[in-house]
Amino acid sequence: NQPRKYFDEQAMDELVTSIQKHGVLQPVLFRRDEQGNLIVISGERRFRAAQQAKMETVPAIYLDGGNNAEIALVENLVRENLNPIEEAEALDALRKELGYKNVQISAALGKAESTISDILSLIKLPESVKKECRQNPKCTRRGLLKVLKGNDEKTMLKLFDKYKKNELTDEVVRAAQSEKKTKVEDWK
Repeated sequence: NQPRKYFDEQAMDELVTSIQKHGVLQPVLFRRDEQGNLIVISGERRFRAAQQAKMETVPAIYLDGGNNAEIALVENLVRENLNPIEEAEALDALRKELGYKNVQISAALGKAESTISDILSLIKLPESVKKECRQNPKCTRRGLLKVLKGNDEKTMLKLFDKYKKNELTDEVVRAAQSEKKTKVEDWK
């Protein structure tokens, strides 16, 4: 249930090298699940890098209770930016798992409620777009919000293609929106 799904290979290699030289400087936070298994709350990258560095132990802090999903999300947002899709999925998980409203997420992260709404709207993107964005750290929230204005999957896919080619302008988005409206008017 980690918010981060994509781990940049080069950044991980650099972290492994750093850990081999200096050790794990920031403790990993963990808890126990119902079966007694240890679950990483935050520090997944450090934990994986320590495993790659063949470390047998890492500094860690046990958290009993508390809001683990919120802690994991905030920790990841502060340390290394999640990509826009990971961020949207993590906020959506807070909403679903903990019943948070946008105002509560806003307070927990110190971000404007309108920003939270924008981030959460990315959940509506087609699955193929979300999948590609999870692997591509160059996808920006601002660009994806423009893609989302397509309103239907076919238009969003066209806009995403333009976005990848750096051809997505406000004019292109407006044209795609008006093209859709014209077809609806013709049908009526």
